[in-house]
Amino acid sequence: MILYRLTGWSFKVSGGEVFVSVPGRDITEDIDTTKLIKEMEYLEGFMIKLKTKLDNKDFSDRAPEDVVNKEIKKWNDCWDRYDTIDKTLKYLNKKNG
Repeated sequence: MILYRLTGWSFKVSGGEVFVSVPGRDITEDIDTTKLIKEMEYLEGFMIKLKTKLDNKDFSDRAPEDVVNKEIKKWNDCWDRYDTIDKTLKYLNKKNG
């Protein structure tokens, strides 16, 4: 998974994350915080739905293990994206005073 970050490109590898910077460019100017906030709100709602599904004993007992694992992966992926956006917004707020 590749995530566009504040100073370049970032991608996850097993055990961590690797950054590749974009020299001579401050891409923070290109970031639309309104879109990030809307995406966070969407992710919150989606994670709540996933959590409700995963907490449903009937679902977890009757669904095949691979289906349950896919739902868990979706939740984890959403959380990673949500966390990235949260950190980005905090950085931008700090940078812009």
